Amino acid sequence: THSTRMSSGAHSPFITKAAEANTANASEDLFKRGKECELKGSKQEAIGYYTQFLLSPEGDLGLKEQVAIWVGKAVDITQLAAFIRTLEPALLQFPRAKTARLLKQLLDLFPVESPDLITLLGELIKWCQEDRRVYLLQQLQIRLAQVQAAHGHTTLALQLLSDLARQLRKVDDKVGLVEVHLLEAKTLFQVRAMAKAKAALTAARTCANAVYCPTEWVADLDLLAGMVYGEDGEYRTAVSYFIESLEGFALAPESALATNGGGKALRYLALAKVMMAEKEAVSEQKSPDAVFLKSTIEMKAAKPFYPKEPDYLAALDRVGWAVKSGSLQAFDAVMTESRSVLALDEYVCDHLGRLLDGMLARNLQLLIRPFSHVPLGYLAEKCQLNAAQIEAKVCQMILDGKLAGVIDQDMVVVDPDAASLNVDDPVYTAAITAVRSLKRVVDGLEEKAMKRGIY
Repeated sequence: THSTRMSSGAHSPFITKAAEANTANASEDLFKRGKECELKGSKQEAIGYYTQFLLSPEGDLGLKEQVAIWVGKAVDITQLAAFIRTLEPALLQFPRAKTARLLKQLLDLFPVESPDLITLLGELIKWCQEDRRVYLLQQLQIRLAQVQAAHGHTTLALQLLSDLARQLRKVDDKVGLVEVHLLEAKTLFQVRAMAKAKAALTAARTCANAVYCPTEWVADLDLLAGMVYGEDGEYRTAVSYFIESLEGFALAPESALATNGGGKALRYLALAKVMMAEKEAVSEQKSPDAVFLKSTIEMKAAKPFYPKEPDYLAALDRVGWAVKSGSLQAFDAVMTESRSVLALDEYVCDHLGRLLDGMLARNLQLLIRPFSHVPLGYLAEKCQLNAAQIEAKVCQMILDGKLAGVIDQDMVVVDPDAASLNVDDPVYTAAITAVRSLKRVVDGLEEKAMKRGIY
């Protein structure tokens, strides 16, 4: 017996009076009655009978596993946590491997943002510790770290993953290390700790090369590698990783990981080609219904995922035309009209923001170059944007050293003796060196604090 357990099935809200029938062959009868209620459409009664069937000591375990999955899908998300707690006595009947598989399937039914998930995982982890279920404990801790990262508790997630990695190294569990390092890399990428994210990604790939990993795991590694290279502006390399990822997910399109990852790989492949601003990154015929990257969409690997991404790809197609024509107005119009679609993916929004920023800077430099004094209103008119946007961008360019001049009375006054700030200036170089040194010190202190558990 355990000193502490999850809520017992005896007090389960899913056990109805109808399900408490007194029969000679209780287990078989409960299943039959549950099946009859299911076929009649009496979902609540079926849930009651099925729950009593799961808690009975008799019955085929394979059938019980199927019934548990059905009930998990049938109950409301708000009741799913209570149902899993109810199953605790029934889980003791299953072999440990089947218990781990069943719990994984039930937990996959939760949306990541569910507020009940962290509490439930904490209870399940405690149960596993008391029952010494090491493998299931590690899987639940990985899931907990994933949920914590999704809820913004990145420090707790990274600490848990660090502890897990240390335990897995002791037993040389490379498959587990692949999963842990990959999740660690994703979490670090989420907070834009790029150097550490690259190190975790390299560790995950090293372990993946030493053992067999599911195809979708390797595809997920390639997807994150492409995102990291894209963050560094190396879009050509990113494109190759996104293609590898797309082909990997296409080999297992029905898996839970591929369902989400395949669409991302296709979306980011299109984004990377737009960012490269290559001629082939835009459709041959310009029309409101033009298909973006026709040659890419027609790839065999893209077919399972394209139907899920039409809105994103239609928006990126219009962005591609705006980039090709150099029209800031068209680009701004796409960003405004497709905001509800593009805003769903932070990575896409961030890179399109950089693209718009770069296009605006280049256009302003071309407009300002022939003059020594340029009114902001003239620049706003030529760029077809409002004066406030132009003023903010010119100020940023001056501060970044991309434009030598000042703003005086709504007029850009260019320094005639310099086209841009001399970045070889010793003061500028010393300032940049000092900032980089401070960053290394802060990163070092943060790492030490995390190791000691005080950050």
